[in-house]
Amino acid sequence: MEPAEDEQTVDTGEPADGGEPAAAAGDLLPLGQAAEIGDYTITVNGLNLDADDAIAEADEFNPPADGRYVVADVSVVYNGAEEGNPWMDLSYIFMGSDNAQYDDGTCMAIEENSVVNVPTLNTGGAADYSVCMDVPVEAIEGGSFAIEPLFSLDESDRAVWAIN
Repeated sequence: MEPAEDEQTVDTGEPADGGEPAAAAGDLLPLGQAAEIGDYTITVNGLNLDADDAIAEADEFNPPADGRYVVADVSVVYNGAEEGNPWMDLSYIFMGSDNAQYDDGTCMAIEENSVVNVPTLNTGGAADYSVCMDVPVEAIEGGSFAIEPLFSLDESDRAVWAIN
């Protein structure tokens, strides 16, 4: 039965093809909860939303942030059949409250325990590391942090954590 012209309909999130419903925008993982992303089990252990001092201490040649450095502490386990490199396989994104995305490519600094120093992992290999993003100060509060496979065009491949 078709709704009357002046009737409103509500999207229940149930796809017409009978597949899985899309995640609601409010479905954020809490920090410390693991998610399966590609060939990895990933946990965001913490986020430093004001990491300017930590970045300055990590390397005397680090430039100041254009906005503010945000650093995520991440743990991964590689579950794939061949080998994995979290630096090359994954994309790290701060999703600002200004509706813009700031990935780890926005950080021109070297953070302590950087993802670029993680060795290639074999099946079952694990690593703990940090990634940084340079985010406008006004976009931090109300933002979130996401990780997805590097070349994914499908948002359902992304896991998103609340920032606090």
